[in-house]
Amino acid sequence: MSDLHQLVLLTKLAAPHTPSTLVERQHVLERLAVRGRVTLITASAGSGKTTLLSAMAAERQRVAWLTLDSNDNDAIRFARYLIAALQTLEPALGRNAMALLNGLQQPAIEAVLTLLINEISVAQLAPIVLVLDDYHWIDTPVVHTALAWFIDQLPAQLHLIIASRTVPPLPLGRWRGRGYLSEIDANVLRFNSAETAQLLRQTLSDLPDQATIDWLTERTEGWVAGLQLAALSAKDRANVQQLLSGFSGSHRYIFDYLAEEVLDRLDPATVEFLLATSVAERLTGALCDQLLDWQPGTGAQMLVQLEAAQLFLVALDDERRWYRYHHLFAEFLRFRLQQLDPQAPTEYLQRASAWHAANNDLNTAISYSLAANDHQQATNLIAQFGRDALMRGEALSVRNWLARLPASQLSQSSHLALIAAWSQLLTVDILGIEEHLNQASAQLAALPQAEQARAKAEIATIEAVLLRFGDNIEHSMRHSQAALELVEHDDLVLRGILLGNLTVSARLTGNLTIAVAAASDAVTINQRSGNTFAMLLAIADLGQIQAQQGDLRKAAATYRRGIELASERGWHQVPALGLIHVGLGEVCYEWNQLEQAQTHAEQAIAIAQINGYLDIATDGYRLRARVEHANNERRNSQASIEQALHFAQRNNVGRFVNEVQATQARMALILGDLATVRRWAQSVQQTVWQWQQVGAANTYARWLIANNEPAQAIQLIQPLLQQTIKYGGNRLEWLLSLALAYAAQNNSKPAQAQLEQALAISEHEGALRGLLDAGPVLAQLLREGTSYAAQRAAIVAAMLQHSSTASAAQSLNEPLSEREIEVLKLLALGHSNAEIAERLIIAIGTVKRHVNNLLGKLNARSRTEAVAIARDEGLLH
Repeated sequence: MSDLHQLVLLTKLAAPHTPSTLVERQHVLERLAVRGRVTLITASAGSGKTTLLSAMAAERQRVAWLTLDSNDNDAIRFARYLIAALQTLEPALGRNAMALLNGLQQPAIEAVLTLLINEISVAQLAPIVLVLDDYHWIDTPVVHTALAWFIDQLPAQLHLIIASRTVPPLPLGRWRGRGYLSEIDANVLRFNSAETAQLLRQTLSDLPDQATIDWLTERTEGWVAGLQLAALSAKDRANVQQLLSGFSGSHRYIFDYLAEEVLDRLDPATVEFLLATSVAERLTGALCDQLLDWQPGTGAQMLVQLEAAQLFLVALDDERRWYRYHHLFAEFLRFRLQQLDPQAPTEYLQRASAWHAANNDLNTAISYSLAANDHQQATNLIAQFGRDALMRGEALSVRNWLARLPASQLSQSSHLALIAAWSQLLTVDILGIEEHLNQASAQLAALPQAEQARAKAEIATIEAVLLRFGDNIEHSMRHSQAALELVEHDDLVLRGILLGNLTVSARLTGNLTIAVAAASDAVTINQRSGNTFAMLLAIADLGQIQAQQGDLRKAAATYRRGIELASERGWHQVPALGLIHVGLGEVCYEWNQLEQAQTHAEQAIAIAQINGYLDIATDGYRLRARVEHANNERRNSQASIEQALHFAQRNNVGRFVNEVQATQARMALILGDLATVRRWAQSVQQTVWQWQQVGAANTYARWLIANNEPAQAIQLIQPLLQQTIKYGGNRLEWLLSLALAYAAQNNSKPAQAQLEQALAISEHEGALRGLLDAGPVLAQLLREGTSYAAQRAAIVAAMLQHSSTASAAQSLNEPLSEREIEVLKLLALGHSNAEIAERLIIAIGTVKRHVNNLLGKLNARSRTEAVAIARDEGLLH
């Protein structure tokens, strides 16, 4: 965990030390027996939640602990600490999830938690109890949602205990109904008279009578902190009975009482110490020395004395290095400090910030500066260290810091404006980034010369990525190339970002030569920097480009290299690996290795589900649909393509939706379902096709051929084929479409000429599937030609092997009537029930009955599926 130590505060992972005067509460501890998936403890401050849990942790062997604070509203930070807590018991657990957190791209918290769940599920672990203490600090919906989902999927080896002052917005009703939830509230935590007596007996030498104990218990409603305050106030006093009889349970009165009866009884140095250190969430000796400007070691001695005096100081580790005040006592001290000297809290917070900054705890340092309204110090710290936080994936924390600064601060610092721009870019919040870039540019002159050059390179890098997000793809590509000239050769971070952006932009615009070079450089740079995670992304991009060029063997080798690298590091579920599996599955599909293609599709889908990446899910299901379609698994294929469309629409990216719909149309075209293809063709007929849109454009061309418009198909294909040749793309699909178009014109010579070129490519790269999917017309062309005889024979044999030869009589449980066949044929032409009724001169109700009969006999779920099955079984000839 050596690397982890640099990212987490270890005291957050330690259960507080149990006090020596602990009241035994066995009946409450028994309520913490593991039942269901989660135990929820809710009660106000000072009710004994943390003390109860620390006692439980001291008794049991397998308890992981995480104390939460307001900074944990950053989902990435929350996930990192949650994993770190579990790693205190199982150091090897969560490595894949932590690797995802430490990647260049900020992942979704659900993706991280999914990886963690899977690692827990497959590991043979002894049961673990994970305590999330002080959950009331969490107010971010994304963390609540992620934790709820985590608990819904929780493996049996793990049980969660959540302690909070308030009832968290989690699906408690659902969990109660499913038996997931055990609950402990303030009623359970309240002390009874016997426990009050035990507490007083441990603190006071003169115990009051039973009536006073009963009254005090009732007056405080068993509130533990109130009882402790009462006992402390009566300690070493002669009139204990009278004092306790007049004790008030109101929080406001307790504050007043503490001021009069506790602080006033302490010496001035101790009071000064308590008030000055109350501004800090956590205390250690050196921090206390800085706050009070004391000699080194004095603060540590004072902390030991306060703990011995039981002045509401809680040890956070066994070594007694870190402490915190009881929350209620700390609030009282801060309130008192503000009353005595309104300027003092600011001064102490500034000192605390300076100490944490000097000790590399920058998150806390910035938080204290902001709490002190010391915007200049916060600005300096964010400008100096904000980029490091962004690289750790804590963009939301950075945005929260910036949101607490006056807007004028951003406009006065080039570094701060750039950090603001990066934080929005990494969280894909585009609006306002250009304004930050303008602010950064306006302040460049104030920077040293060396910093000016780096800032200009950052601005150019962000602008390049912004252009791609704005669909100015070609401009983005040119801007990336220009920006690379501004970036220092050893600035691997910016060079990696620019090369990644250049790769995607060049591929989308069809500039494959540039894309390959950029992707290759990205692989090399990430390898030099040791960033294997980013290298996998670059490998996925490179393989995709090689496949787009038609270099299937080279693409397969690239993808397999990526899988080997991931396997070597134990990264079996990272998102980049899902992209690689999709790519290799597509290559296997083209090689007609359908079983391998199916395996890669399933692996990609599994990774997408774990990480929540909708684009990978879309491509994985689309690949699976094509494989199932090729295997004549029509129902499965339909279900898979519907899933692909679902994820594409959720992703709200038009390109993904268009690709899925084009795949649906291509599968319908193969089946001869021209009604479905016609509807799709009408929706895209105004499209200005680009050569990169190989699948969609060729599907439209083949629709034109099927619709007896081969001349229009040739007119569409020829310029796109020329562009493909110009940019080095794969010509196979275009050549096959041209061959089919010429064949439809009964123009055998050019049809065979195009087919010969296609066969040459197919033989060189082993590509078969495009020819197999082209249908019976191509099969006839293959039989008629003489060149590439062996290749032709192999393709025809494969066509026969994968075609459906079963007769209708063999495949149907009950034969179709003549009228049902008539209705079926009209359905295949896309006619509605009303149109069929009009054609056959029968009632619409009769048509519906025939359709229902057809669905039953064909064992189909829809009209479209019935037509598909009928075509397979030869019922429409």
